[in-house]
Amino acid sequence: MKVRLISVLVICMTASACSRLPTGVPSTPMPTPTATAEVQGAATPTDRPIRQGVTPRITPTVRPTLPTASPEATAYLDAALDIMEQHLFIRKEIDWPALRTRAKTHDLMRGAQTPTDTYPVIDWALLQLGDRHNRLLSPRQVQFGQVMTGFTNPSGWMVNERVGYIKLPDFGASGEAGESYAAIAQQFIRDLDSKNPCGWIVDLSENFGGNMWPMLAGIGPVLGEGLAGYFVDADGVKTPWYYEDGKSKLGDTIVAQIKGKAYRLKASQPPVAVLTSSRTASSGEAVVVAFRGRPNARSFGGATYGVPTGLEGFTLNDGAMLRLTTVLQTDRNGKLYGESILPDEQNPSPSTALKAATEWLLKQPACRIQELAS
Repeated sequence: MKVRLISVLVICMTASACSRLPTGVPSTPMPTPTATAEVQGAATPTDRPIRQGVTPRITPTVRPTLPTASPEATAYLDAALDIMEQHLFIRKEIDWPALRTRAKTHDLMRGAQTPTDTYPVIDWALLQLGDRHNRLLSPRQVQFGQVMTGFTNPSGWMVNERVGYIKLPDFGASGEAGESYAAIAQQFIRDLDSKNPCGWIVDLSENFGGNMWPMLAGIGPVLGEGLAGYFVDADGVKTPWYYEDGKSKLGDTIVAQIKGKAYRLKASQPPVAVLTSSRTASSGEAVVVAFRGRPNARSFGGATYGVPTGLEGFTLNDGAMLRLTTVLQTDRNGKLYGESILPDEQNPSPSTALKAATEWLLKQPACRIQELAS
């Protein structure tokens, strides 16, 4: 089966987080869209919602007269809007004639002469869609994402000498770096499994996102073999994703794998507690979804950031790139996720979430049996 490769883009909560992640994301936080569209200029009787259920808010402004946009700038804007209209997951909900008209007559477009001059109005158009995952990356940002390779490794230790703890941090690289990330995660799992844990904690509470595939390949022994979830497009077509013998797969395509031989836990399907927070975003949320519907799994902490979606990159003629939400995620049982994911048990702080997760695990049959046998 031929499939499109889907990625999940990191969401940067702080400028410092962005500066260390190799994803081509600018070093400023993503703007949070309001519940309404924002349009500059005077209101007219023809103003109407761009997306169903979204009412425009008019902000009158007074600006000096500027020359009209050049044909080159207008063509570039048209090309960007064409890509949005053809590929966005929510494309069927958008009033495209209204959006095009407003973009071309927007104050930000006045006097635009080059493709670069249109970036602000393209950003404005993306903001009107109400999806926090869509981004426009400049050519420099795209290049930055291709050359940076630094990341924080997974880590792990024992909790109460009976529970294995794996922390999966955000990760934005691929290739050999992705193989190394996955292998490091599995090595921690191998080492901890030698201590005979009766359950596992998977900490995603500080996973901002990036590349989900090395994460999935790394945590695979704890997650378990087989189907982990689906991507579903605007037409309802589902593409499954899996963990299989050290490999993360989209359909039949291997997207990431570990270096060396994959590890298998001594005890299959152990109880697992997943930790989440508002800093769990994008590909971090994809791993959360992978554990949804898994037997003997429960989540603790706070609601996730709210972008459990898949992105595709579309290159514009000057080297800039539109990263657009083209699919949503579902768990292995087909439940669709498009917003913040609530944990099974909400906890006010990381420490209370860890405590609650540990207490739950120690009450599970695998841990009770181990306790009685010791």
